[in-house]
Amino acid sequence: MLTFDATGDQVTIAATTLVGEAKPKTPEYAEAEEERSALLAERDEWSQRFAQANPETDRVTFERTHGKLTSAEHRATVATDQLQKFFFDTPITVTTTRGDGWTELAMYAGTSNRATPAQRRLAEKMLDVYSARAVRYFSAMRSMYAYLDARPQRAHDVFTDVFSGESEQRPLLSDRERSLSNSVRDSIDALVNTSDVDTSASVDRVFDLVYNPFPAHFKVAIHGNPLAVEGFNRIDSETFEINPPTALEAIGMLEGRWISPDPLALVHRTNDKKTDAELVAMIESLPRRTEPVVTQSEVAAAIVEKMRPAPRYRLRWVTRRPPAS
Repeated sequence: MLTFDATGDQVTIAATTLVGEAKPKTPEYAEAEEERSALLAERDEWSQRFAQANPETDRVTFERTHGKLTSAEHRATVATDQLQKFFFDTPITVTTTRGDGWTELAMYAGTSNRATPAQRRLAEKMLDVYSARAVRYFSAMRSMYAYLDARPQRAHDVFTDVFSGESEQRPLLSDRERSLSNSVRDSIDALVNTSDVDTSASVDRVFDLVYNPFPAHFKVAIHGNPLAVEGFNRIDSETFEINPPTALEAIGMLEGRWISPDPLALVHRTNDKKTDAELVAMIESLPRRTEPVVTQSEVAAAIVEKMRPAPRYRLRWVTRRPPAS
């Protein structure tokens, strides 16, 4: 979390590290134990970054559960023009520009260096499996849309079946309609539940290490009206974040390339705040369009394209002049 003061002269950096649980004798368990040792000895990557930025104030807080370290927060205040030093070991370039009554932050992301060679090989394997599942999903949607184009009056019941939960009563469908709906549901389940792809690590964790150069989920807080926002997602009027999508969200972001509308994209846009009935009402009357999926490799490239960060994150906002001394 980067929190700029009202003048834009100083920024408070707060980095929280959560140490998760993992099964003993797994690579993730060994990583977690090593991370605990590094945090307690202040030889972790964040301690090195804070030291490099020459902070004016500095504080570290540890939290333990049953005597075991579960999180650590490092907080420090530095001069705004020292931010690049904080990112010294990352492929991220940070610039700050000052003008008459405004400050601008710009962040440029390079290629991630966070993954090990073994993790990169695992990512290739996972991407191959995941893109094949995405092809299956797009193909299932294409078949269902071809059927509904010939029978538009059946859209409500078929979409209701697609969005129905396991414990909910499903509508009465023909054998053909049930087969189409089940194909879509099964293909979505395969994209959501990827625990069978590799038991040693999650798809999203490995993809994040390989494709996302940012070593954390970044938020920026300002004290002033924003004048320009590029790349950042807006949380509220003064808080912004860098939030690369998960693999499943990346599939939804491909809406329009092979299918439209996309149920996954609709769920992502509504942030799970809509009921099944509301989702059905939103999608059943929309014009449907499908394109044949060319190759699995094309889908894989499209997924990676969406998971990579924006080439630039830029935020300009109004700042106050520091008080006269």
